[in-house]
Amino acid sequence: MRLGWGLKVSCLAIVLSDPIRAAAQDVVPAARNGFQMALDTRRGTVVVFGGSDSTWTRLGDTWAWDRASGWRRLPASGPAPRIDAHMAYDAARDRMVLYGGVSDTGMLGDTWEFDGAAWTLRHVSGPPALARGAMTYDPLRRRTVLFGGRLEGNAAFGETWEWDGTAWERAAVDGPPPLGAHAMAYDAGRGRVVVFGGSDGTTHGDLWEWDGTTWRAVKASGGPPRLHTAMAYDTDRQRLLIFGGFGDEREGDTWAFDANGWTRLDAEGPPARAEHEGVYMPELGFVIFGGIGGQGMRTSDRSKLMTSGCSTALGSLGRATSCPEQSGGTNAQRG
Repeated sequence: MRLGWGLKVSCLAIVLSDPIRAAAQDVVPAARNGFQMALDTRRGTVVVFGGSDSTWTRLGDTWAWDRASGWRRLPASGPAPRIDAHMAYDAARDRMVLYGGVSDTGMLGDTWEFDGAAWTLRHVSGPPALARGAMTYDPLRRRTVLFGGRLEGNAAFGETWEWDGTAWERAAVDGPPPLGAHAMAYDAGRGRVVVFGGSDGTTHGDLWEWDGTTWRAVKASGGPPRLHTAMAYDTDRQRLLIFGGFGDEREGDTWAFDANGWTRLDAEGPPARAEHEGVYMPELGFVIFGGIGGQGMRTSDRSKLMTSGCSTALGSLGRATSCPEQSGGTNAQRG
């Protein structure tokens, strides 16, 4: 199936190294970047919101994906179309939490929640209008944690804010350097929120962890400098996983971090890409969707190829399938 600009949709997953191809579907999300994705652990579904398609139109659609049913568009009106927002799933309250991003009218500072059926605007004050930060949920403390990003005018932002379902609280003003395009996840093995990579003018490959009070730099050599990578916590092996992102070029490698440090996995994965998203699903593995492809092109290049709108799962044996890469619109690296 083709979706404008020559984009082709194809989905293939590997589970325990056995390939499982999703049933053909007529309704799938448009290929996109700058979107948000999180795992609804109660329903076992991946939820995708917004982003930008291959014509650079900002999107405000909400989609869900699971292994049994594939993609379905949710009939949910709500947040204005936007890119580079922040989203995490609050498991205790059964809500997706969405903050900020950039709409057609500018930078946003609104807070929305999605209960699986409807979006609700929460009329609260909180962080400044913000984009290209990162957000995750801390189940131990029952807080959604937001760090970093870019303010209006692209100024760097280095504060930490937390949402408890009722109010935002500024939790810290120091810690990692002010970053944008970094990755964030909850490391259940250590009970810590972790920030990786990102850019403050320099692309970083270091790790920081947040215990709810203090940020601490994690001493770990060998981490690949990255921005716009996908990171998730592997609950089966108690390790962090990252895939792709901007390094020296758009990368297609997979790395793991555990008590022994960083290890590059011998994993045949999706085509190289950045500005994608990923979640870890115990029955599938590391599930990747969307992004911008074009293997071999340097980050200084202005022309970027949009990858197909497909989901790809890195299975439990560390292998993955490929999603066909097709020509699309243009874009530039955004730090």
